[in-house]
Amino acid sequence: MELVNTLNVIKNQDPSYNEESSFYLLKDLQLHKKWFIYSSKSYPIALIQNMANLFCYSHGMALVDPKADINDPKNYFWSSIPLGILRYKMLEDGSFAEVNMFDKRPGYIVESAYWVNGFVYQVRNNDFVLEVNLFIDEETKKRYNYQDPENQPL
Repeated sequence: MELVNTLNVIKNQDPSYNEESSFYLLKDLQLHKKWFIYSSKSYPIALIQNMANLFCYSHGMALVDPKADINDPKNYFWSSIPLGILRYKMLEDGSFAEVNMFDKRPGYIVESAYWVNGFVYQVRNNDFVLEVNLFIDEETKKRYNYQDPENQPL
């Protein structure tokens, strides 16, 4: 039995936001912190999928109190349940569209799960995963001994 939040079943979860909000939130998440990025563009996709699943299983964090300082890792607690799920269809021109079976425009499905200390997103064409990206903060990298990525934090 798989855990609910793994990459393999993220497509079965209801998104937390509509497609437009998901599109812009994923863009904003990438700029929110100085992330360490592990991407299937630089590493074998199976490796990044395993790292992302490990993060989802046991390294994702949530805030103890919504009013707590989000920049202080002492205010985090472990949670295998993501704070949110994002999903949209990325069209050829880079814009977004609603994910539905009646829209025949070419594009890819972008899905993401996020926590306070990182997030993962995958790009897929129906059931074939094309790309996986894991973004983690420095505290998570140190705490769980992630290797240094080829690219340093942005």
